Amino acid sequence: MRRRASLAAFAVLAEVVAGERRGAAAVQVDSTLQESVFDQAGLDSPNLTIGDGPARLLVVAVATGNPAAVVRHITWSGAALTRLDARVLAAPAGPCRLELWTLIDPASGASSLQVSLSASAGFGLGAVVYTGVDAEEPLGPARWQSGSGGRIALDVPAPGERPVLGAACLGGHWNGGPTASTPEAEPGPGETDFWNFTEPGVVGLGSHRVTMNGQARVSWNVTGSEPYQWLAMGISIKPLGEVLPDAGPDGMGGAPDAAPEPADGPAERGMAAEALPGPLGAEGESAEAGVADVHLRVGCACDTGRRGTADAGFLLVALATLTVGRRRRHP
Repeated sequence: MRRRASLAAFAVLAEVVAGERRGAAAVQVDSTLQESVFDQAGLDSPNLTIGDGPARLLVVAVATGNPAAVVRHITWSGAALTRLDARVLAAPAGPCRLELWTLIDPASGASSLQVSLSASAGFGLGAVVYTGVDAEEPLGPARWQSGSGGRIALDVPAPGERPVLGAACLGGHWNGGPTASTPEAEPGPGETDFWNFTEPGVVGLGSHRVTMNGQARVSWNVTGSEPYQWLAMGISIKPLGEVLPDAGPDGMGGAPDAAPEPADGPAERGMAAEALPGPLGAEGESAEAGVADVHLRVGCACDTGRRGTADAGFLLVALATLTVGRRRRHP
């Protein structure tokens, strides 16, 4: 009877551990938005509606063909978003600027998404709302890459089954909206198209996919005869309750505070994708002064603070030892 009771307790504890590891809620897409303007210094969109799902995260990407047009602020329903990261592709043949802004737990319902720039420009935004996101560490490290013409592609590290958000801006000398010669992009296999707009001097792209084997390839196939340069980024979305017991630092393959890898290919030949300093002030001070490397730091993806998992694992070992000891004393 003692042996049966011990084995039953062992099975219950094993199920507790398995339940902890299965407990992460899947990240879901709640809603998306695409807006763009021909030549303005701001945009006020009433076209986004956010549901009441749990653990929400709003991500907004802004792309402009004028690197001097800095995003001053973005608000949703009166709440200010925070600039997560921004880069400029300083290519004379086709500069562009890409900024990423976020808001944790945005208000649900239909409201106004407002964007203000420091100068008039043709620009656009893509927005996505996710649910089931970890509020303390919602995002993994951003991966950036730039190039000239051809296919756009970059690999994004993402442990577990995280979805990955990809965004890109294409810069060129076209003076209007989409024509037969301006670049036209289609997302790669397995990706969901979120936004795709063309304004003077810029194309803005956004797509989403779920990772496989800890890594996701974000890509777009581009057609059109107009020359262009491109700047792209990808970032993983961390699920609420994610437990990765054997993972190291968040998929970067190195020290947690290592800087992002430099842009590949043509960027090394003068197309510098410059990282910009931290969040701008309310008046939108120029982000060009004092270029600095900006990247996210993340800790170990292991579960070090979740109650139950570590304790249950310890009890499993102790109970197994106790059961073996009893069997030896009572043949």
